Amino acid sequence: MSFDLIRKALDSRLVTLPGWPANRIAWPNVPYKPLGDETYLQVSLAASEPRQADIGTTGRNRQRGLYTVSIVSPWGEGMGGPLMIADDLCDLFPRGLDLPVTGFVVTIIKAWAAPSFTRDSWLVTPVAITWEAFTPPN
Repeated sequence: MSFDLIRKALDSRLVTLPGWPANRIAWPNVPYKPLGDETYLQVSLAASEPRQADIGTTGRNRQRGLYTVSIVSPWGEGMGGPLMIADDLCDLFPRGLDLPVTGFVVTIIKAWAAPSFTRDSWLVTPVAITWEAFTPPN
């Protein structure tokens, strides 16, 4: 399967977010401790069931999924900061962006800021980024 290649393509794009240090990104299954009350990003990747896109045993799969980058900011500081970061993330992952990987391309379908929610003393504003790739058969 191609899940790790897809993840690497999306992660590689995220670390190019202007003005955002990579040490303020909480990656999946990697220990992370926020630096005090500093805003940070939290990443997750979900893939849907692959669908056969081409006929035959050598046909490609159509793989779609959701890359979520949550903006985690201290509670009580308003929505301005998180929404500006959400705008920057949506600009970084525009509709139609192609991210080449070995053997195929990951294409961004769309990105948007989902509703915010509270978690402990943090406000979490998820940015949902849907993607699609036509991957080699498994």
